[in-house]
Amino acid sequence: MNRFVEMEDYLQDYRIQRSMLKREKLDIECNCFTDSLNEQVKILIEEQVFRQEVKSQGAVKYIIFCNLLSSGYTHSHEIALGLADERLYLNEKLNWVYWRPEYIYTKMDQDLEEMARLLREKFVRIEKYELLYLQRKLLMDDWELFIEYLSKVSDELLERIIESPLLIEPELEILYGGYMDEPNMAYQIVIKEREERKWVKVHFI
Repeated sequence: MNRFVEMEDYLQDYRIQRSMLKREKLDIECNCFTDSLNEQVKILIEEQVFRQEVKSQGAVKYIIFCNLLSSGYTHSHEIALGLADERLYLNEKLNWVYWRPEYIYTKMDQDLEEMARLLREKFVRIEKYELLYLQRKLLMDDWELFIEYLSKVSDELLERIIESPLLIEPELEILYGGYMDEPNMAYQIVIKEREERKWVKVHFI
């Protein structure tokens, strides 16, 4: 059996239990998660208003969350959060903030140590590249947990964008994925009448 597969199988119960405990903790601290996200969105909105005033950005069409593979190597465990007009990645002056959601990436260093300890109970020799591969698996578990909770706060996030002084497109989309990869659409809304703040969900994953 491929050693990567064997190691993943061996860690499966640990990963499931770890995600379950994090989910329970996040359920309790969801307001803290939302407050932290709102702080980042406030920064983005202020910067985007300025960029629209100087014509370097058009009306907002996308709110995008990007998973940064490099953050695992640097242990910064950050997510890129951005606002973009219809050009998205083609806009050289895309508006980003880099945010570490503490309530997702909590105790990561301890978790990596625990993962290594568990592996050494079965595997005599563990290569550094194998640990890096499995570290990425833990980070992807946390990214999936982040997307799960993003779906729970999407209404509030979009409402903040609509209520702001930003110029916005008639359709807004929340996107997520790897940095500069083709993104997935998590949410799309069509704004009927902004003056009366009427909007309707048309797609949700």
